[in-house]
Amino acid sequence: MDKEKTKKFLESKEGGQETADEEMNFIEKSIGAVPTYFINNKYIIQGGQEP
Repeated sequence: MDKEKTKKFLESKEGGQETADEEMNFIEKSIGAVPTYFINNKYIIQGGQEP
């Protein structure tokens, strides 16, 4: 990743709406942990799980 291009992107407003839309999608689906797995669009497994 190019350091200067990344810095310019982060300092700009480019991608702001896409980020806000994606965040709202996560909130609507109650996603609050990484990783989050969806199984058959019915079950959600969030965060690290014991084997």
